[in-house]
Amino acid sequence: SIGRGKDSEEADEEIAQTEQVINAIQYYRRYGHSKLRHFVAVFRRLCDSHQLQLASPYSEHLKKMKLCIDQNQRVLKQILSYGLEMFGGDHSLQTAAEISQLRPASELYMSKVKSTLKQIVRDWSTEGINERTLCYNVVLSAIRARFPDVARRHDVSILVPGAGLGRLTWHLVLEGFSVQGNEFSLFMLFTSNFILNKCQKENEFTIYPYVLDTCNNWTYEDQIRPVQFPDLCPATASPTRANTFSMCAGDFLQTTNGDDECWSVVVTVFFIDTATNLMNYIDTIHRSVESLY
Repeated sequence: SIGRGKDSEEADEEIAQTEQVINAIQYYRRYGHSKLRHFVAVFRRLCDSHQLQLASPYSEHLKKMKLCIDQNQRVLKQILSYGLEMFGGDHSLQTAAEISQLRPASELYMSKVKSTLKQIVRDWSTEGINERTLCYNVVLSAIRARFPDVARRHDVSILVPGAGLGRLTWHLVLEGFSVQGNEFSLFMLFTSNFILNKCQKENEFTIYPYVLDTCNNWTYEDQIRPVQFPDLCPATASPTRANTFSMCAGDFLQTTNGDDECWSVVVTVFFIDTATNLMNYIDTIHRSVESLY
């Protein structure tokens, strides 16, 4: 449980950080609308002739952007609400939700909200299939080759630190392994929890992950193109199985403390580069994996 078993100062800091995550998710709509107001202000500084040339298509595009932003906020609200419902017994999270008062969030936290929307694209949409194939298939192929006996895979325990939105973790579950994902980011935990446990059908939700991106768009339509998720629904793609699946919230180095030789395999993708001290990660992974001899 986040915040329990810690001294008061550390617990207060964790509550404050948790509250900033909750606030940023709730603030997305206002943040997006403030960006639109800025775009309008810049447009109005153009000379009259330039405004006349651009006004009609640009005005229509801004209206569409607003609708996209509002839809993103509706999805984010559902993600947050379900997260607070599922993790409501956690002291830090419960306290943070109770004290949270909507206010402008920092650019750092808003960038994390926008990044979360884009990670949904990578991990849980048809649009992200090529990137997933390149990143995950190498790992999946190696593990399949190492453990070819499908009937016995439930005895193989796999830890996935930096589980993110849980797609790789879920693929390993579908392969028959017993898997635990570990994740530190509340943005990731809220969203993965929503996708893994709340979604009831494929492509149930629609987001517009690029609506606030003003670069690398060929057309207005590129900026407001919709993305549906999840392309695979865990709730309906989960047959009766002998293997286990769980998620563990917290810092990898702390949550694995005492896990000496507990895991058959440790799998990481998009994780190692988050280390402040890479050797700590490597030492912890080495200590956690079962001895081969």
